[in-house]
Amino acid sequence: MPRTKNILIGTCGIGAATLFCLIIAIAHIINEIQMIENELDVEIEAFQLKANDLWRDMISMNITPHRQRRQYPFPGNLGIIDQSSKGRPELTAGINRYTVPTDSYGRGAQNTVIVV
Repeated sequence: MPRTKNILIGTCGIGAATLFCLIIAIAHIINEIQMIENELDVEIEAFQLKANDLWRDMISMNITPHRQRRQYPFPGNLGIIDQSSKGRPELTAGINRYTVPTDSYGRGAQNTVIVV
């Protein structure tokens, strides 16, 4: 019986030491995760400041595009009006508000009206 008792005490001691080491390791891992999270927060804030500064610089340049847009609305484009042409009558002159689209054979589509 004393031998069994010694084995039981030894096993419980090893288990308790292992549990203590496990608790210490978990606390250390949690501390490391919090430090990494704080470092990432600082880096993200620095990135956001830099991105906002660059965006303000780009907006302050007020650069207009050097090329014209290729797809301007014209009479016969199935009544589709580009969003950039709204409020510009010189681009939408002659476009009917109610245009019936045609199929590939030039016939009017059945029961279809596009309202712009």
